[in-house]
Amino acid sequence: MISAEQIQTTELVTRLSEFDNLGGVINFKVFKVNNASSDKEAHCLVAQWTLELLSQDNDNYFNQVATTLGTSRDAYYRVEHNRVSADTGAQVTPEQFFGPYFNFKEQRPILLGTTGKPFQNVTVFSDYYHYDDNESHENIVVVNNRNSDFVTQGYTDAFLKPPHSFGKKGMTNYDIGKYFLDFNQFLFDNINELKIYSWATDCSNYFDDGKEWWGSFFWTAYNPTKDWYVGIAASTTD
Repeated sequence: MISAEQIQTTELVTRLSEFDNLGGVINFKVFKVNNASSDKEAHCLVAQWTLELLSQDNDNYFNQVATTLGTSRDAYYRVEHNRVSADTGAQVTPEQFFGPYFNFKEQRPILLGTTGKPFQNVTVFSDYYHYDDNESHENIVVVNNRNSDFVTQGYTDAFLKPPHSFGKKGMTNYDIGKYFLDFNQFLFDNINELKIYSWATDCSNYFDDGKEWWGSFFWTAYNPTKDWYVGIAASTTD
């Protein structure tokens, strides 16, 4: 019978906590899956358990709030979810998953530059560069995004561009890009070997906030090197 066990090593917990402290808004849940009859069955179970744990996280937080304030837990937001159906998930390539703000061939994230241009008495930041390039005209990267810059596109963008910025004081784009690469090296190992499913986000009210503008995302990724299944969920607003 298929089963899933959450993985919570000391290093994993430390890395996820650091990501949260830097302003990250993605939720990661990592599992070991046993006795799956197919890749799709394993990914579907991981998606379901990811929602279960997100609901538990929400309950734990608001139970503590209610206890501290002497109020009822029922007065606060509750994450609810439906059973995940296998037909609501579709396999995507690693390149599709990482999205337009990642040069997949060279494995280099693309970030909004910190060198602004004057425009009508204000400074405008609109040019993108590879994280490790100098911000010069010849190094500007034209990102092939099909939507507005205000709509989050893909995992890299969701990771690096939460509503209230990512990183701590003093971090340069190089520092942030290197952190991104190091984090994903730990979590995914060889990104070319990942097996990834994208899931519909109408399965839980957890995803409602992001539908206002920032975005809602729900993926599961299998890392064959560590034999880890990773549930990846993100949804937020300003």
